[in-house]
Amino acid sequence: PVTSMETQVEQVLMELLDVSSKAQKYVEQKTEELRSVHKGPLSETKAALAGFGPRIRKVQQDRKRLRTTIAESKKKQQEAMEAEKRKRQEAVDRKAADAILAEASGAVDAVE
Repeated sequence: PVTSMETQVEQVLMELLDVSSKAQKYVEQKTEELRSVHKGPLSETKAALAGFGPRIRKVQQDRKRLRTTIAESKKKQQEAMEAEKRKRQEAVDRKAADAILAEASGAVDAVE
């Protein structure tokens, strides 16, 4: 379940990157086409397009930040799982060592 969710999140992030890149290119292209326009309704369109650039860049930055946060969380989760695994193995080893020591103590007591 966790790995399928991680895969879905990665796919969504990749789609977001693709869509935002396409939007950025489209806005840049249309802005370039309207560069020579100074009056009329197209100038209003040009101004509106100019406002989209920072918004698109903010989305891209937020996506990068989210991806970094996800990577850090994944790393912390793996470290916690490894620590728990070591802790369990140490408990098993400790139990086995205690059994061996108890057996050895019993043998020593029997010899005395």
